[in-house]
Amino acid sequence: NDSFNGFSPNAVAFFEGLAANNTKAWFEAHRSDYEKYLLEPLKSLVIDLSGAMLEIDPDLITIPVVDKTISRINANPLFPQQIPYKTRLWISFKRPSPDWKTAPCFFFEISADGYRYGMGFYSAMKETMDRL
Repeated sequence: NDSFNGFSPNAVAFFEGLAANNTKAWFEAHRSDYEKYLLEPLKSLVIDLSGAMLEIDPDLITIPVVDKTISRINANPLFPQQIPYKTRLWISFKRPSPDWKTAPCFFFEISADGYRYGMGFYSAMKETMDRL
C-alpha cells in the first residue's frame, strides 16, 4: 500500500534510540526500523502530496526518493564534528537547481519531539527578497 497512513510510534522510538546511540553500529542494527517506520512513510507522504503540490507549482520536484524530496539521514560528512546521523527528517517540494532559491519551498519535518511544516525560502537571494 503506497498510501500514507501516518507514522507509527516506532518512528519516535527510532529517533529516541538514535539520539541516545548515534553511531554507525547502532544505525546499521536498526536500519530496517528506519526504512519501515520513517523512509517508507515519507515516500508515501510525498506520493500523496505530489498532486496538490504540482497544482501549486508544476515545476516542483515530486520524485519520492532520498536527495530529491526526502532528506538523507546521514549528516554532512564535510563536518566530522557533527553527529553521524540526523535526528530529524523532512520532505521538501522545491524547484530544480538553481531555480529553487528564487521560489518557495514547501516542507514537512518529523523528529522525536514532534513535527512541523510550512513554506518558505532557503537561501533566497537579495533580488528575490526585494521582489517580495
